Amino acid sequence: MTKDVQIGEKTISFTANGATPLFYKQFFGKDLLKAISTSDDGLVLASDSLPELAFIMAKQSDKADMMHLTQENYIEFLSLFDALELPLAGDKIFSVYVANSMPTEEAKKKTSGRAKG
Repeated sequence: MTKDVQIGEKTISFTANGATPLFYKQFFGKDLLKAISTSDDGLVLASDSLPELAFIMAKQSDKADMMHLTQENYIEFLSLFDALELPLAGDKIFSVYVANSMPTEEAKKKTSGRAKG
């Protein structure tokens, strides 16, 4: 899934797919899924993981060479934003990742129409 998100004065395109957790682990050395927890409001991403996930999804959207990303690339990405812009857009950014993982309405209808037994 690819979606544009307004962050401050900028519009950034983010892409999430099945490779996102793998690219995240490769670059940051951490398991993305361990940074996600559940709450009464649904899925929640650890706040320190938000800039990292945003970076990976933005680079996927840019069709960057994901095998050769550098710390310099990460710092350049973070430098695009004022201090609080990424955290304030966190829900919108994380929703791109979560929406990629959620079944569509069509899939839900097909599942609910199955015969039991």
